[in-house]
Amino acid sequence: ACRQAPAWRNGSTFANSGSWRRGGDEGDDHRRGRWAGRPGRGRAMGRWYAALAALATLAGGAAGALERLADADFERRVHGPGAGPWLVEFGRGPEPAAARAEALREAARALEGSGVSVAYVDAAAEPQCAAGHAGLQLFGPSPDPIQIAPPATHLQARAVVDKTLAQVAAVVLERLGGGAEPGAGSKAKPKTQQNKEKSKPKNKFNTRGKPLQLDDANFDSTVLQADEAFIVAFIAPWCGHCRALAPEYAQAAQQLEGTGVIVAEVDATANERLSQRFGIQGFPTIKFFPPGVLNKGDHNVIEYQQARSADAIVSWSLAEFERHGGQVAIDIPEITSQADFDELCEESKCVLMFVPDLHDTGKAGRDELIAALEDAQRNARHIKFGWLAAGSQPQFEEAYHLSFGFPAVLYLRRHQAKDYGLIMRGSSLSASALAAFASSAKKLGEFDEAPWPAIVPTEPWDGQEPPPLPEDEDDDFDLEAFLNDED
Repeated sequence: ACRQAPAWRNGSTFANSGSWRRGGDEGDDHRRGRWAGRPGRGRAMGRWYAALAALATLAGGAAGALERLADADFERRVHGPGAGPWLVEFGRGPEPAAARAEALREAARALEGSGVSVAYVDAAAEPQCAAGHAGLQLFGPSPDPIQIAPPATHLQARAVVDKTLAQVAAVVLERLGGGAEPGAGSKAKPKTQQNKEKSKPKNKFNTRGKPLQLDDANFDSTVLQADEAFIVAFIAPWCGHCRALAPEYAQAAQQLEGTGVIVAEVDATANERLSQRFGIQGFPTIKFFPPGVLNKGDHNVIEYQQARSADAIVSWSLAEFERHGGQVAIDIPEITSQADFDELCEESKCVLMFVPDLHDTGKAGRDELIAALEDAQRNARHIKFGWLAAGSQPQFEEAYHLSFGFPAVLYLRRHQAKDYGLIMRGSSLSASALAAFASSAKKLGEFDEAPWPAIVPTEPWDGQEPPPLPEDEDDDFDLEAFLNDED
């Protein structure tokens, strides 16, 4: 049930729906001010916001409160004639989980007047429309719901609103021409990058939200050579418990799509070598392979011993993924304080990019560098990336000899109470080159040993273009007069 596409998505005019009201200008101005100037977002969000503003004008009317949906009204309100986009949290209990409730309410307030409604569904009390759904999902921009955030993860209102606006605005951008497909992601990319990514699957394994099939022949080359984490179910076709697991496991694969955890399965009866290698004695047996190529030894494999439900599998997998240094949310922080640095390098390793002065790159150039870091983080989730402005931490630049120019990339590592740094060599700072630098095996002897200097507090970048440089008072220098004086 609950799958019918709203009229606005199928191409009918907004004006004919008659049920969406124009949002107030004051609210629109408030949100434009709230989201303007976010590092790494400004270049594209202006165009996306303009598209969303058009959508809100035609659609408007979403309340700013966190609403409740039930079996009795879900179909009518979410999929009925004239329905607008809905951001729906599916949880278990009369209230959203405490860790997510405040972020949902803040997102609802921020989205007021945008045409997007935010609601909560108690899956335990409303099983009909909650069936097949978990976590935070967006209904509207595509025929199927878009997963905004998996269940049992920490929510940030800013990230939720950012991704939601991107998905909804994509509908209007498609009508204007040149927009991204709904569901393609929360961050607008340069056109050249958009063109490259349109042909890509959601991950390099092309799972498309389904369990990846592994066997004796492809297991090592797929699992052990990948930076992603894997959760692998060893099953038998005749096993009743395996058949009972299948729909839950498939749902877990859909929810974990794009998080850095790949859901896979092995027919243990047809791949006896793998069964013997990992000591499979019963079915189904589920094992977790941590992120990072260097963490994929057989001795690092963890057996899953929790409930065989999608929610439990997703929650446990993401917790293990993050416990081993994986990054579910892609947010590249600017390092402006010692606390920022300590959080980034808390696992005794991190990658820092020193970006050029803003007058040298402009806002667009800096945004592109941050976007490259975000893409690199998606492909190297076992280590955290951060950035800071060149010249803001001269002690660091001196300690690791970064005088050759910017941007410069530094891999930091702490080993046996000693601090080390390794400079990235080569001319390419593409996302793939950054990810390869962070993921490749390195010997300690390659690093320069130097204590990590304390971070000097600085003001974070406001996301805007730099102020104009002051004019030189000597700009009226007269060369001819100077030469005559020499005579």
